Amino acid sequence: MEKLGDLRISGMGKMNGGKFDDVDISGMGKIFGGIEARNIKISGSGKIEGGAKATRMIVSGNATVQGDLESENIESSGNFKTEGNVKTQKLSNSGRVRVDGDLKAQRVDSKGMLTIGGGVETEEFYSDGVFKIGGLLNSNTVDVKIQWDSYAREIGGEMIKIRRSRHIGFSLFYTLFSKWFGLQADVIEGTEVYLEYTKAKIVRGNKVKIGPECEIEQVEYTDSIEIAAGSKVKNQLKI
Repeated sequence: MEKLGDLRISGMGKMNGGKFDDVDISGMGKIFGGIEARNIKISGSGKIEGGAKATRMIVSGNATVQGDLESENIESSGNFKTEGNVKTQKLSNSGRVRVDGDLKAQRVDSKGMLTIGGGVETEEFYSDGVFKIGGLLNSNTVDVKIQWDSYAREIGGEMIKIRRSRHIGFSLFYTLFSKWFGLQADVIEGTEVYLEYTKAKIVRGNKVKIGPECEIEQVEYTDSIEIAAGSKVKNQLKI
């Protein structure tokens, strides 16, 4: 196996891209021309121009990738932006992650703020924070705990569960501001669907349960439907 060198920026620096073993930016650094590495770690402020490919990427500071990013594992507790598409096995977010393009992953686990300009394709999608998805969120499992306003144009999957977070912040904000907040979507479609604090134009599913604080224009179901007292469903259609 080829032995590659490391790239480290601990002060202020600009470096050319290439292939490396470990890349570590703990200061303020800019890398030109794209990069391929085993590990990329940014705890300071780093910008990568030309895209990046890594086995593992860890961001605890401020990081920007100007291009596409491919990494087996992405862990972010800082402020992380990718101006292209992202492909990964697992994305773990406890800070702020923004992807201007599409996100493709096996698993997404977000406890922070997640913003996707395009769509999300994954096997498992878990959120206990806030998200905004400009396109389709397509996942076998969608498990969302709402803490504040979130949005996806469309949500599709097998098991879809949207419910209020038990985090203290939810109850506190809801009490203080006395305003509705939750998830908004145009279309939600799944085999089994359970919703709380959701506004949607169309909900489709075999088994549909509409929990508290929902406003749905039309529900289309094949097997069963349950609607909690106080939630609003304008039209119900068994198909």
